Amino acid sequence: MKKDIYVNLFWLLFAIYYATESYGFGLGGWSGPGAGNFPFGAGVLFVILSLSALLKALRNVPSSEIAAAAPGPLHWQNIVLVLGAMIIYALLLERVGFIFCTFCIVLLFIRVIAKKGWFNAILTALVISVAFQVFFNILLNAQIPNGIFKFLLG
Repeated sequence: MKKDIYVNLFWLLFAIYYATESYGFGLGGWSGPGAGNFPFGAGVLFVILSLSALLKALRNVPSSEIAAAAPGPLHWQNIVLVLGAMIIYALLLERVGFIFCTFCIVLLFIRVIAKKGWFNAILTALVISVAFQVFFNILLNAQIPNGIFKFLLG
């Protein structure tokens, strides 16, 4: 169990270092996010996850419980599918547009990889793609590609 504590402590310290260094790049504001905005957010999330794992290790959770909660075998076809989908997403983003590409990739991930039903997958993909469109295009005023929906999204 001491090894778990040391490993989690290392990752916690690394996450704190990562977050503080990315803060130095500048966070910017809502209308113009800075270079350190995303890395800082990822670093803070990493700090929270590392701290959670460290606290779990400090509580002396038996390793048999951790092994029982571990995911199943690695599915290589899912890895290939995700990488392929992301490459296609990047290639079609300019031509087809952000909202449609995002809808399709989220639908694929939820339906095929997470193995959820069609209704759940379509609803989730629709909510996520519209929410991202509103967040990036309207709130942050980022110029994301509208593609074939240029006439609707302006």
